Amino acid sequence: MAGITNKVGLKRGTVKLVPYNPIWETLFEMEKDTLLNTIGDYVSDIEHIGSTSVPGLKAKPIIDMVAAVEDLSVYTKLIDSLTELGYEYMPERVFDDRVFFPKGLRENRTHHLSFVIKNSSGWTEPIAFRDYLRNNPRELQAYQGLKERLAEQFPNDRASYTKAKAIFFKRITTSSN
Repeated sequence: MAGITNKVGLKRGTVKLVPYNPIWETLFEMEKDTLLNTIGDYVSDIEHIGSTSVPGLKAKPIIDMVAAVEDLSVYTKLIDSLTELGYEYMPERVFDDRVFFPKGLRENRTHHLSFVIKNSSGWTEPIAFRDYLRNNPRELQAYQGLKERLAEQFPNDRASYTKAKAIFFKRITTSSN
């Protein structure tokens, strides 16, 4: 297991892209199973999103996941269970449309889990973006080029890196609806 899990992880707030690794899908499936076995009564589905879910795309080596719930306030019932699994509860990461839990030490975040309302834009848009990139090699290459430029520009500022990618994301999710 240690050999597999050392294929993910990045210091909080930093940006470093690595070549796609097919083990990321296995790591997602393992984590999804663990989550469903632990909190499955509260979650209707969990999807692998973000660049680690797109074969061939360079990515920050962090497994991004989105979990569908009927009511966001359910997260309060899940804090203890998620903490036992290594997730960190961060009250400042509770938003109107999602609740975010990172996993791993701040020096080595391995997973990002966001709870969103099923069928909200927080659920549909990242899945649509993932699927679009999986099926459009030209856009995948354009996105990778953007990510590489931004990673070079913002190696220690993940917030700015993420914000700068938002225009590309919005263009794709708006056109694919």
